[in-house]
Amino acid sequence: MKYIVEEEKELLNYLIENIKINRKKAKAMLTNKSLYINNKVITKYNYVVKKGDNIFINKKSDLIIIYEDKEIIVINKPSGLLTVSTEKEKEKTLYHLVSDYVKINNKKNRIFVIHRLDKDTSGIVMFAKSEKIKKLYQDNWNELVKKRKYYAIVDGIIKKDGYIESYLKEDKNYNVYSSNSGKLAKTEYKVIKNN
Repeated sequence: MKYIVEEEKELLNYLIENIKINRKKAKAMLTNKSLYINNKVITKYNYVVKKGDNIFINKKSDLIIIYEDKEIIVINKPSGLLTVSTEKEKEKTLYHLVSDYVKINNKKNRIFVIHRLDKDTSGIVMFAKSEKIKKLYQDNWNELVKKRKYYAIVDGIIKKDGYIESYLKEDKNYNVYSSNSGKLAKTEYKVIKNN
């Protein structure tokens, strides 16, 4: 989240009084290096913010970085968060969070979507830091990712392992649904536990 400082004050006091963050949480943010002033990490409680300074709070709980280098960034996406925007939702997306993160050090930094996960699916999502790297991954995706594994909790009793074959289509809001035509998806499932 981003804030613009309205009055000069010690940082800890500013967070408590102006942004309404409790003392314990404010101290934790500073200790965990989650707070940036004008794109620089600040950890000192008595740092003085000045009018017009930009405060950026990196919510670690919203962005769990598994791996990052100069070409890619790999994120653990939580369930309930869109990977990319739709017509209905533009801001609350993984893309938006990662984009804000990479722009902390340089506003010109960009990210590019290599692949997506459905909103209700949690798991690993990769973004490229250039169009060239995005294209390399996408052009070779089926060779690089030969198997995908998911764990699901379902309602009812599934008595034995099985196999599902379906053609999948996607609408303009990235909702995937079964159809008589589209991309063939083959899914083997194995029952781990029943209760």
